[in-house]
Amino acid sequence: MRNVTGQFGAWSLDEM
Repeated sequence: MRNVTGQFGAWSLDEM
């Protein structure tokens, strides 16, 4: 998931 976080923002999916 770390790959996608860079596109939406490390706070978007990373917090989930």
